[in-house]
Amino acid sequence: MSLNAKRHQYQNSNDNDLTSDEISLREELKTNLLEWGINPYTNKTHSKFYHKALEVVIESYRSRGAFHDDTMDEGINLPPSSSFADFPKDCLKSAIRHVLRHEVEDLDEDDEFLNVRDSLDFGFAPHFTFRDNRTNQLVIQTKRYLEGVSKEKLDPFHRFSYEMLKPEEIMFEQWLNDHPTFGCLQGHVFEAIVAHHVISTKKDVKHVSNGIRYAGMVDDYSSWKDIICISCNSSYEIKSKASDEHKQKSWDSKFGINGGSFRTFHHHRVCDEQKKRKNPEKRLLNKRYLVIVSRKFRFTSSAKKFWMADIAEIDRVSPRLCEQSFCDLHNRSWKDSGSSLSLKTSVFVKNVNLWASIPYESVDFVKIAEEVYVEAFSREELIRQQTKNRLGNGIIVCESEIVAPGVNGSGSGSDEKESRCQSKGQTDENLNDLRAGLESLKMADDGDWENCYDDEEE
Repeated sequence: MSLNAKRHQYQNSNDNDLTSDEISLREELKTNLLEWGINPYTNKTHSKFYHKALEVVIESYRSRGAFHDDTMDEGINLPPSSSFADFPKDCLKSAIRHVLRHEVEDLDEDDEFLNVRDSLDFGFAPHFTFRDNRTNQLVIQTKRYLEGVSKEKLDPFHRFSYEMLKPEEIMFEQWLNDHPTFGCLQGHVFEAIVAHHVISTKKDVKHVSNGIRYAGMVDDYSSWKDIICISCNSSYEIKSKASDEHKQKSWDSKFGINGGSFRTFHHHRVCDEQKKRKNPEKRLLNKRYLVIVSRKFRFTSSAKKFWMADIAEIDRVSPRLCEQSFCDLHNRSWKDSGSSLSLKTSVFVKNVNLWASIPYESVDFVKIAEEVYVEAFSREELIRQQTKNRLGNGIIVCESEIVAPGVNGSGSGSDEKESRCQSKGQTDENLNDLRAGLESLKMADDGDWENCYDDEEE
């Protein structure tokens, strides 16, 4: 059979079993596979991955497969009201602490977490993109930053490296390390800021009823549902961006907004549909909203400072591969039958409006994160992780003969002595400087860790 005949046979083999929505989702994923350079006719690895990805997108849309939840069959997707009782409504710092504590309270010392490194230092974005080439046609082109990089290095199966981290390592990496993943901490913090304001000050927020609740601390439930309305079963996913400009760029993106799990989104969709059918008398709206808040405050005419949060209804999501998609370990070896792989989303919205003007409050959230970290692990573990981080960056951290690589060039004993770590008081001062530097990132406007993919637009 010729290559073209094989392609035609594959493209039409399963179409008869799919709905029009499923065919559209599969075509969208094919486009994304090409953006990552995955071609089923390149080699066996690419071919297996390509076919597996197209299987998983349909399983996920139907809420089936390796991560199917039996509670879906019962239409149970709303946690008990007691789960919402403890969210602090009086103090913003308490709300932030509450959200961060939830992130660590259920961790077990034997748990392991995937950490990904990008050898291209390219923000985990795909290396091809669709562009309007002044011909009204969509053409795949290599991104200009990667010209001259070999195909082998671009291949996502070679590009990304993976390691498994212990709970104390991954939480330090995400919360307290001066690294792009520091945005994970900011995400939690601004989730708490928005939830606290919306729940405690309903009168200043549009389209919010007394049924609004924070659901972020409810395990296996909160993905896509940081806030919910227990009256109409609508849900709100909260994201933060570096500034109003980044926020607007996200809303305007023709590629959609980077979102969470594709499978979980459709799991909730199926649950909501079943619940609505089983409870027709409740007239459940089941609307899904995306809220984006700017981490940079804005001055109003009265010279007061506010964080501005916009809201939009989620119209649809399309499947999107991510760096974890290419990791055998994380995906229980996608090469095996019966396994799955990670799919994220590109979120498309409608009806964007200002939702809330949240009064600015100065909060040292890095200090809160340190305190929660120490509660969960120990002060000694915090110091150990800080030391390891500084050593990894070539920074002197203790009273020893260790010096930064290449200091003074000569490597003589006198030079080493002069380069030894400073006194404890000076070390504490350095730690405070680091904390201040991390705190300044809260309002940074020179980059956005969450939206690297969107930044590829001209």
